[in-house]
Amino acid sequence: MAKSATTILLVEDDTHDVELMKLAFDHAKSPFSFVSVSDGGEAVKYLTGEGKYADRALFPEPWLVLLDLSMPVMDGFEVLRWMSQQTPSQWPPVIVLSYSRLENDVKLAVQLGAKLYVQKPIDLDAAVAFVKGLGDFHVETTTPSPTVQPQNLPDSGPRSQL
Repeated sequence: MAKSATTILLVEDDTHDVELMKLAFDHAKSPFSFVSVSDGGEAVKYLTGEGKYADRALFPEPWLVLLDLSMPVMDGFEVLRWMSQQTPSQWPPVIVLSYSRLENDVKLAVQLGAKLYVQKPIDLDAAVAFVKGLGDFHVETTTPSPTVQPQNLPDSGPRSQL
């Protein structure tokens, strides 16, 4: 799978959270672009290039997925389960962005393959700091060492790192 080095797939059903991330990417002057889909079913279609997502010039394969857990149609856990049943190297890394602080949610997301679990930023400053930290995550995920871990994402709340 040839991934775009700058495209992030945001899987988020809350329009306010999508707008916050759009503003954060703009304010951070991020080199990354993102495409958003509003539920897990659309995320699977995007990742597999199904339907309207077949045109990879318009919908590039992402290097990273930012995944909400609570969504209609197919929630974030179902997306992670689906991804875990595919060839592991086929899919980009996933950062779960959630308001949930439940330890069971964190554990399950990590068990299902999330690389990072981050409390969703609740204001523009925290969202900008998060987006700026994605540059460090990008460098580490493109380094050919499977032991490199993201260390520099700003703290926007509780998170779990692998």
